[in-house]
Parts: sequence; structure tokens; C-alpha cells
Amino acid sequence: MTTQLPEGLSRIFEPELKSLLEEQAHYIEMEKGDVLLDQGAFITHIPIVIDGRLKVSQLDEDGRELFLYYIDPLESCVMTYTCCDGEARSKIRAMAEMQSSVMLLPKESLERLMAFKSWRNFVMNAFRDRFSELIDALNSIAFTQLDERLLKYLKEKAGNGTRIQTTHQEIAEDLNSSREVISRLLKQLESQGKVLLGRNRIDLLF
Repeated sequence: MTTQLPEGLSRIFEPELKSLLEEQAHYIEMEKGDVLLDQGAFITHIPIVIDGRLKVSQLDEDGRELFLYYIDPLESCVMTYTCCDGEARSKIRAMAEMQSSVMLLPKESLERLMAFKSWRNFVMNAFRDRFSELIDALNSIAFTQLDERLLKYLKEKAGNGTRIQTTHQEIAEDLNSSREVISRLLKQLESQGKVLLGRNRIDLLF
């Protein structure tokens, strides 16, 4: 059974590659909180987000979560490419940040896909973007105060909008902090006129 390739991808891939993708791909719908790939699991598919957003994070030995980056529409998870050869296990967790549509390609198709220049460009651009984001995250952890990291995090989480549906606990987990500290910083930001706090929501005013 073939599927129609999304327009955003159809524009950047050559016809032969588009036909291959339409033959190989299948689509899933995810609700917020659904886990697409868990840490330690075997990787069976390469995901490309069609609509919505996935959050990629890593868990330490105590189960604490460290946020790494988001996968937005027409983007893929580069970590899955690194584990497609052999039986390597995933080192990350990919979870739906909101209701999302995801295209899945079987990992066995990667070798055929890499024969196409437009796919190689797609993969290299994904690696470049994710590497840049990880460098920014490392610099933020090493050199930036938590209040500045929180502002940057809120802006990224909001995307193009101004309202975030989340809890203080979820933010604390993403920033590897405590709920009490995050709540105190959010109250400070509200007093500065930068955010407006509500029940499980934050409106950005900056």
C-alpha cells in the first residue's frame, strides 16, 4: 500500500526517491505523552515528523530526564541513523510533545535511501542542526544562569506561539532542576512582567 508524501518533503526529493518513500513509509498518530522510542529499545524505524512535535531526552541511572532537543515538522531524529546498523539500542527517548503525525521508514531502507543525493542532504542538514542545538545546550548548562536558561527554554517550547501548556514539574525535569526552584523563578519572571502564570499554562509576554 502506497501513501501520499507530504508536500514539504515532496518538494525537496527527486521523483524516484519520492516513489520509494511512498512505498516504504507508514504513518502513525500520537497523543501528547506517547513514547515513540524509549531509551534502551531496539530501533526499528526512522521517524520524520509531519505535524506536531517530538521531545528528545535522555534518562540517567536514577530516572531523571535531561531534555536534549525538539523534532519539529519535516525534521527527523538523527540518533536513529546512528543505530540503524546492527542491533544497537537507543540512547534517547522520543516522546510526543503534543498531538503529532509521524512518518516511519523501516531502518532496512536506509541503505537504499542513502543512494539519493537529496536524502543525503536531508540527513546531513539534520545532523548539522541537531549538533548546533546540542552545543547550545551544553553552553547553556555550563555558562548560563538557570533563570536565563529558563527564559530560553520557554521561548523554544512555545515555538511560534505565546502560550505553553505544561507544569512546573515538567519544566524542572527538562532543565534538571527541582519544582520548587522553577516555581520560584517563574514567580520572579511574572513579577518582572515577562510571563503570566495560570493553571498548567504559561503565557509569554516577552
